[in-house]
Amino acid sequence: MTPDVEPDTPAVKLPWPDGTVIERDTWHFHSQLLKRYGIILAPGEFSGLQRAILSGKAILVQQKATGSAIYSVRIASGMKRIFVHAKAGHIFTAWPSRRPLRQLLQQLIAERVAGHSAGAAGTGAAAAACPTDAVIESEALQPGPGEVEIVGTWVIEAGGVVADQSCRRIRSLTDNHLEKIGDAPLGGGWVSLYRHPGDGRFWERDFPASDMHGGGPPRLRWLTTDQVIARYGEATVLSLDTRRQP
Repeated sequence: MTPDVEPDTPAVKLPWPDGTVIERDTWHFHSQLLKRYGIILAPGEFSGLQRAILSGKAILVQQKATGSAIYSVRIASGMKRIFVHAKAGHIFTAWPSRRPLRQLLQQLIAERVAGHSAGAAGTGAAAAACPTDAVIESEALQPGPGEVEIVGTWVIEAGGVVADQSCRRIRSLTDNHLEKIGDAPLGGGWVSLYRHPGDGRFWERDFPASDMHGGGPPRLRWLTTDQVIARYGEATVLSLDTRRQP
């Protein structure tokens, strides 16, 4: 049983490991979130969880007989999804991430994605795997000198599945800014090599969540020349060097 604070209990703030203080009636949730997921929420994120549940952005995974439910909500600072037990916006606890719940969540996401990607049939793997037509054109979104990986995420909103900013950024980079070198020999069109025309760095786009419908959201990661040779063959690099010669 999850302890609830009586309505007339005055708010009491208690110390937390990072030095902040939290309300006593949310202590159980925060302690279980730290224990089960290793996450300490950033300022404002708890209110964000409540808003996500009330607005329908959170995924209702399992309804309880008591009227409460298990929701899946994405924690931005922790870059992961958690399960929470809540009722009408009141969050009781961080629910354990057990395999049956994760499987049910994947099924729910797959069903929503299927509805969005059905219209993308025949347009290629990349289009189907990033459910949006939005393209980011800003040069400010070019990979920075110290950047080595961009990971896209699908976000569940009231209207269905949409691509987050990183997913749209990858789409924009591969469609408009990076030079495509070719596909990985054994990648089936889902793993592709690109090169930045400005600094010459190699970037590989793949879809690591292969268990999700349509291959899941994309990832773009930097490869060293040695990694490119190992994955795509030495001839690939040599042909590029030849192209660069006057």
